[in-house]
Amino acid sequence: MTRFPHHRARAFTLVELLVVIGITAALIFATVPALPSLLGNRGMSKAVTETWNLLELSRNHALTSSQPTFVAFQNTKTLDGEDALTAFAFSSLVTRPSISPSTKQLNDIQVLSNIHRWTGVKLAEWDKLDAELKKLRFAGADSKSLASAPGLNVSIGNLVPEPAWLFTIMFSPQGKAMIYSSFTTTDGKNTYTPDIDLNTPYDRFIDLVLLPTRGGNVDSNNPDQAALVLNGASGHIQILRP
Repeated sequence: MTRFPHHRARAFTLVELLVVIGITAALIFATVPALPSLLGNRGMSKAVTETWNLLELSRNHALTSSQPTFVAFQNTKTLDGEDALTAFAFSSLVTRPSISPSTKQLNDIQVLSNIHRWTGVKLAEWDKLDAELKKLRFAGADSKSLASAPGLNVSIGNLVPEPAWLFTIMFSPQGKAMIYSSFTTTDGKNTYTPDIDLNTPYDRFIDLVLLPTRGGNVDSNNPDQAALVLNGASGHIQILRP
């Protein structure tokens, strides 16, 4: 009978195991410092994508329903006290003044989206955006920064039960966009117009600047920045990213 030699499987030695563990630990420690940056970039990218989707949703609904639609933004905080930006889309046929002259009550509300919230992101003024990103914008000098607008003290039923200051973009039934914060002046007092004026000229370009935050303030030194430039006439959106 022919016998075949028996080979024993070679096990890892203790030294080899220690070397593998050491290499793995070194890779982990090298990766950990980069995690906040990677997670921040992911959060900003999500905010940009979902903001683009909200604007497209609102404009398309205005065109198909022949009624004004809105996208509202608000800088707020989470329950844990972290900075966050919230936004949602809705439609409304008319507005009427509420008890307070600085508040506009929106009636006949139809909510078009869920309320989106992006932690660590804030709507900011155009002048806080990185200079290199500013150079990419196709807009002219007549563009308007949404965060620089007065905003509206809006009460929207159960969605916003108490009046809250919202930065709001309105799309007309023709699909044209404007920052919805204009008001008329009567007898020296600022009084919001009681109804939506669909003949109001659209804004040529609207800038939405999204910046990361740190400790309650905009972190202008963080390169993870973004901006969306909305063409008020065509609805085209240009995205500015590093």
